[in-house]
Amino acid sequence: MTIKEALKLKKKLDINLEEEAEKIFRYNTAEDHATRHYSSKESMEKFLQLTDEIVALKTAIYKASTNVLDSQFRLKKLKRLVRTLKELSCAEGIWKDEIDYKDIRVYVSEITLTERDKLVEKYKREIEILKLELENFYIKTSIN
Repeated sequence: MTIKEALKLKKKLDINLEEEAEKIFRYNTAEDHATRHYSSKESMEKFLQLTDEIVALKTAIYKASTNVLDSQFRLKKLKRLVRTLKELSCAEGIWKDEIDYKDIRVYVSEITLTERDKLVEKYKREIEILKLELENFYIKTSIN
């Protein structure tokens, strides 16, 4: 199995894990004569089994990915940086209080709107390059 296939499987297992967790919480307590559609005990067993499968799969993925850990970490941090930059206020100009017009403030941004947008585009391009490199690695590399 390649890393790419393993990552798809992990995503599927994560969804199944969440479904079993939901069953545990939803169906554990019911009125005395109510019909139980699912057993919380069975769901707990499935949950634990899925947890073990996910841990083993993630461990195998991690071991097979040691050559690209730096790219994975950089990709994650660049995505965070882009989100942060997009939220960065780049307000400039004069602001007047709309009630009494006495409170006047002048705003300047150290990083201007156009600079911010250029940085966002620069890091988005780097993210795309890293994604392609990782995708190629994931397609070619098998897990043990």
